[in-house]
Amino acid sequence: MPEQAKSIEYRGKVIDFPYENPEEKDIPIEHLHQNMAKLSTARTKRIKERLRWKHTAVGDFVEEGIRAGIERMRYYTEAYKASEGQPEVIRRALSVANVLDKGTIFVQEDEFIVGYHAEHPNFVPQYPELSPFTVMDYMQSKYSPQPVEEAAEIVQFWAKNSLMAHAQHYYTQDELIRQFMVTTMEAPAFASGFNSIIPPYETVQEDGLLKRIELAEAHIKEALEQMAAPYWVADDRLQLIGKIDVWRSMVIIDKAVIAWARRYSRLCKIMAENFEADPKRKEELLEMADINYRIPAEPCKGLKDGMQAKWYTYLMCHAIERYASGYAHKEDKLLWPLYKASVIDKTFQPMTHEQAIELFELERLKVSEHGAGKGRLYRESFPGSNDLFILAVGGTNGDNSDGCNDCTDAILQAAINARTPEPSIVFRWHPKGRLKTKRLVFECIRDGMGFPSIMHDVIGTNQLIYLSQFSKTGNGVTPEEAHDWANVLCMSPGHVGRRKAQKTRTEGAGTILPAKIFEITLSNGFDWSYSGMQVGLETGKLTDLKTFEDLWEAFRQQYQYAASMVNRSKDVSRYFEIRYMQMPFVSSIDGLFVRHGLEGLVNNAGFV
Repeated sequence: MPEQAKSIEYRGKVIDFPYENPEEKDIPIEHLHQNMAKLSTARTKRIKERLRWKHTAVGDFVEEGIRAGIERMRYYTEAYKASEGQPEVIRRALSVANVLDKGTIFVQEDEFIVGYHAEHPNFVPQYPELSPFTVMDYMQSKYSPQPVEEAAEIVQFWAKNSLMAHAQHYYTQDELIRQFMVTTMEAPAFASGFNSIIPPYETVQEDGLLKRIELAEAHIKEALEQMAAPYWVADDRLQLIGKIDVWRSMVIIDKAVIAWARRYSRLCKIMAENFEADPKRKEELLEMADINYRIPAEPCKGLKDGMQAKWYTYLMCHAIERYASGYAHKEDKLLWPLYKASVIDKTFQPMTHEQAIELFELERLKVSEHGAGKGRLYRESFPGSNDLFILAVGGTNGDNSDGCNDCTDAILQAAINARTPEPSIVFRWHPKGRLKTKRLVFECIRDGMGFPSIMHDVIGTNQLIYLSQFSKTGNGVTPEEAHDWANVLCMSPGHVGRRKAQKTRTEGAGTILPAKIFEITLSNGFDWSYSGMQVGLETGKLTDLKTFEDLWEAFRQQYQYAASMVNRSKDVSRYFEIRYMQMPFVSSIDGLFVRHGLEGLVNNAGFV
């Protein structure tokens, strides 16, 4: 049984520490976690009981039946081969669109937020165009995609055409092996496929994709008219060719996303009209059909709209266009206008605060069922989780007012109720934050969830203001925009919003392991405890390092070597990402890139 804290005497008073929940005292501690879960409705309880978890331990999936799917790489490769000769950014758009057009879709029992990125809820997708290594890892395990012969044929094609195939020629074999071992530094992005992003959710929520298509098509029309105008000026007009290709890719992919969502709409309608016997669920399925026909094509009007639009955007940016870890957004600010419309003003999709809590519980359960097709290295690195999902709440607004609101409280209460490890939460602490919300933060931590982690609002805001001075284009965040930040991954604040957000991890991220660097410094750069190979410089045997200064200099050289290699691989990956891993959907929902006809990965890269 859990141990109750003993009473203490303080200034003549006896202070007791009773259980917040009296039933805790009768529950064995090994069962306490799940017994503490108090999901708000019978529906969310049923979903959690049948949830298809994708958690890993020692690199293996804990649940039986989890394996790699084949549909994403099948349909992506099919369209990529068929589009040979077209501009690369168009090929990317057509390949992803083919996945959306042909991939299997389904709606599970009780769920309200729909959408998945593989053909079965037990499957995880594969990304051979990034690196065939990950697919090969799955093929050599019990999680292999089926049929394995088809998977092998796909891998063989991408062995010569993937991001890794393009980048690896600029390294020696020893350099590649040292990085692939992941001892003092993480593997290059072109080999691991690991990525992170901050999607501009606000654009989809506020504009809808039909508006993005309209803007791109207007730019195409204007550019073609400029190309055809008399008095040809090459310097001005040749650059329009690449822009037209980018705008056309945006139109292709946004139309495909709308059609994909409307496939879900049609499926919900078919289920309601032909198969569902429960009148309440039938009515709900028809409501889902309406939402998914409008969203994400049109602007969101209510909280249900916003949640579905956010999930589609997440899947596109993190799981379908390419893989990316994280869940970076400031959820209470993003959804507050829609929460207000539905819960307070009741102008669209009216609901109570308690019903809003259920919607956030449904989101947590949807995230918990999400599966990332990571290689074994990253499955080993994130034990107990299916991926890294971290959203942010709290903090201050651009006018320096308190950012906490009733939507913040609903998000935190849902986390307390559901007791799922994902998504994790960052609470941006500021003295102005209301006590009611801070109490919920305390309760969530007290209940043993391990989150919210607490980041200092002022420090994070000032960090973004400081870093903005290094923008190559002078387009860094303004002091007002600096208040709009979320945790990208680990504990790194990043700007969120309609523009200026991170599009790829190679914009600046990389990992080195100082403790391991120090260990190999003591053995002349040789890794005796893990890989059994030379992974660093030969800076001298420990017996040859006579003073502390000698040791420090050897450590500095090893550290510099690892840091230089990580930065080199980051930039090389970025160089080839720009040319072969374009992201038409991400580009289409950032106002800056639509306006200028730029591909999202070009942002401040300095390469083109």
